[in-house]
Amino acid sequence: MSQYASVGSEERYWNRAVNEAIDDEVRDQEVIRDMQAWTSAPGTSTDLVRKLTSLPHYSDIWENLAGAHFTNRPDDILLLCAQVITRILDREKASACVDSQGFAHTWLFAYGRIRYHPNIREWLQDRISEAADWSIEMVNALWDYCCIPKSKYSVFRMEDAELVRRHVVDTIRARVVDGSALIVRLSPNASATLYQLVFDPGDHDDRILADARSWSWLGPHVLAALKSRNVLAARNCGKLLDGRASTPEQVSVDTEVLDQFFGDDASEVIDLIESMIDEFPETHQSHVRNLIGAARRYLTGRTIPETHAGEINDD
Repeated sequence: MSQYASVGSEERYWNRAVNEAIDDEVRDQEVIRDMQAWTSAPGTSTDLVRKLTSLPHYSDIWENLAGAHFTNRPDDILLLCAQVITRILDREKASACVDSQGFAHTWLFAYGRIRYHPNIREWLQDRISEAADWSIEMVNALWDYCCIPKSKYSVFRMEDAELVRRHVVDTIRARVVDGSALIVRLSPNASATLYQLVFDPGDHDDRILADARSWSWLGPHVLAALKSRNVLAARNCGKLLDGRASTPEQVSVDTEVLDQFFGDDASEVIDLIESMIDEFPETHQSHVRNLIGAARRYLTGRTIPETHAGEINDD
């Protein structure tokens, strides 16, 4: 279907919903009224934003009707998306993520209608700053879903994406100043949050500031979180240590993370993870034990002094 056919079908759907009083169209009328009320007085507490962030079926119907209502109104689209994200963060805190109700619906609708908007970089940087107050998972979602240059839904050129990625690093660094600040921003529903934040995994080719050196300042804060015996931090640290190194056939440790994040504290990090292993999901415990073994073997080799077999001291 062409772009023009899609627009035409949206208009026909809108007109049918407005003009027909059929029982199965009542929800359409409700969505239309909510959009009109939001346009008159936008806000995170409006029925439109509240229902988009709580009712999947409502959001599906909204997607069918919103095209006609928001035609040639990219600023309103950005405002609605911002308010949806704000409400998600207010309600879900650290659990806010790409799967939060309303996030994907509104962004998929926005994509294409606001691509290369003159203020899109500043808009997304503001959303990232807001998300960083509450949820690293939502920061990951905003970057991975909206910003990666070769992502299906990216709204950026490469030069803009590099600036936004730098903003991600700087903003997280400004917010995560100790172990406690890290813990409160980790989702209780995910154990790969830090791995995804640091290494930006995916099948895209262009990775920006996705290396251990750019993020090594996180190491002391991860260690502080481990010292407080936070299991969520331990699970995230485990994934950070094996996410790039392990394969389905063999568990290995990412020695670059071990060295650059933790340096001389690496042995303590491994000891702390091991001390909490019984609190990991049972299905993950064997994997983590193998990871600990791989890390200890590496650290033992790293600390053995270099030998000089056959060397003769003439002094």
